Amino acid sequence: MWPLPKKLLFSVSLENSPEGNNITFYLLVFTNITSEIQTSSVTLPANIASVGRKAFYNCKGLKTLNIKTSKLTDISAVGAKAFNGTPARMKVNIFVSKGKVYNAIRSTLIKRGVSGKAVFKKK
Repeated sequence: MWPLPKKLLFSVSLENSPEGNNITFYLLVFTNITSEIQTSSVTLPANIASVGRKAFYNCKGLKTLNIKTSKLTDISAVGAKAFNGTPARMKVNIFVSKGKVYNAIRSTLIKRGVSGKAVFKKK
């Protein structure tokens, strides 16, 4: 593998990925190289049904998380420690129409590592 810079900040959106629903590839990449590359913004599109274990573990540069799926309401949809080590004041935008779904996703994210001090917004 080529040498990576110590910190490379970038923004990634998985909405137009050619793999469609296959988010695992991207999350495994983040999992394996988070010590080298830190994402600043991530958008999880409406077709995402789950987030893998330690997917964004220790992504200290993650400033904004945009959730456009309503499928992350159950704890089993988000892997253990998926968001552990992310910034305490990260912005989390949840794009859903129903308050009940928003609350369920927010609760799931907190249980899987997003800080309770994160700035959550229903969009």
